[in-house]
Amino acid sequence: MPADVATKTELTIALAFFIVLTLAGVALGGAAVRDFSQARASVSWPRAEGIVLSPDSGGRFRYAYVADGRSFQSSRIQFLTANFFAPPYQKPAPGGAIAVRYNPDNGAEAVLRPGGSGGVFAILISIAGLLAFVGLGGLIRTLILGQKIEEETNGETLILTRAL
Repeated sequence: MPADVATKTELTIALAFFIVLTLAGVALGGAAVRDFSQARASVSWPRAEGIVLSPDSGGRFRYAYVADGRSFQSSRIQFLTANFFAPPYQKPAPGGAIAVRYNPDNGAEAVLRPGGSGGVFAILISIAGLLAFVGLGGLIRTLILGQKIEEETNGETLILTRAL
C-alpha cells in the first residue's frame, strides 16, 4: 500500500509539473505575439518630444512626454522582441531631450527605440512551442501511466484521475 501512495504522489507531482510547463509555454507564446505586434506597430506611432527625468545609474531610467495634450511618464526603451544585436541605447543625462514614439490609441504606451526583430520573435515562439509541446506530451504520458496503474490495481481510482 505505501508503494501505491508513493506512485500516486509521484504521478500527481509529475502532472502538476507538466501542467505548469504547458501553461508557461502558452503564456510565453502569448506574451511574445503581443509584444511583437506592438513592436512592429510602434514604427508608425506618432513622435513626441520627451525629456529625461532620471538617469539609469542605480535607479530606473525614466522620461516624460506629452501626447495628445496629456503628460505621461515611461521607462520603456525598447520592446522584448527588439533586435538584441543593435548597439545599446545611449541614454542622455537628466534634462536631455529625446524622441519618443507613443501609441495613438493609448498615450501611456511609449518607446524610445521602436520596432521588433523577426529573429528574436521566432526564437521566443520556438521556446514557447517547445515548452507547450513537452508539457502536453508529459501530461498525456502521465495520464496514460496513471490509467495503466489504475487498471493494474483492479480499478481503484487514483487521486490523479479523479481530479480530471
